[in-house]
Amino acid sequence: MKEVKEYWRNSWDNIVSIDQIYRSYGVRSVMKCFHSLLLDEEKTSLLDVGCGAGFYFKFFNDMGFKELWGLEYDKGNVKKAKELNKSLGVKLLQGDIKKLPYPFKENYFGIIVSLGLIEHFVYPVDIIRKLLRILKKNGTLILEMPNFRNWFYYSYNLKRKDNLPFHLWWGVKEWYSVLKRIKGCKLEEVRTGDFWAYRAYLPRGLNKISSKLVDIEISIENRLFKKSGSLAFYKLRKL
Repeated sequence: MKEVKEYWRNSWDNIVSIDQIYRSYGVRSVMKCFHSLLLDEEKTSLLDVGCGAGFYFKFFNDMGFKELWGLEYDKGNVKKAKELNKSLGVKLLQGDIKKLPYPFKENYFGIIVSLGLIEHFVYPVDIIRKLLRILKKNGTLILEMPNFRNWFYYSYNLKRKDNLPFHLWWGVKEWYSVLKRIKGCKLEEVRTGDFWAYRAYLPRGLNKISSKLVDIEISIENRLFKKSGSLAFYKLRKL
């Protein structure tokens, strides 16, 4: 079985532009959720932890965030993120989340986001506490994790025979129970969207017909899967 770092190594070499990524159904669904969670937040400094190839920096920049940072373990992904976001002035660093707060100052960031990362750690609460240390008082931490209790996500992974290691197979109910007990923060909101379901019940190619149609369909899914979607977003506020 591959290590996580080997599984994702050089996985984005074929991507040549952010626009190429933004045509992806799943990425747009994630952005829909992010927009609702970040709309009323102060647009100061934002750190994307485990940013991969930096697919969301343009989106955060368009939302008005003044200072963008990214932390990524894989050197190849850092290189690709710099290539894809060279016009945005993103500060990208290669490093290990386990070594936080270095290289960041404590109580520095207004917003920290992390997508599809926390569930890979055996002791995820330790990582969350590290993230809270570098977050300002009243700052926002948004964690996105797959909801493995969602039928579409589960069936999709069965078809793929997904062997990506260290997934903690928890659902919204379990994560909610864990996150609300972490001292020093308050769990403000849980939101679910959808990443995979369209593959199972929508006509193939619908996402290519019309950008507007896809956005409407994503909005409908976000309502239908409010409690049980395949993507779960947890919004925490540092006290």
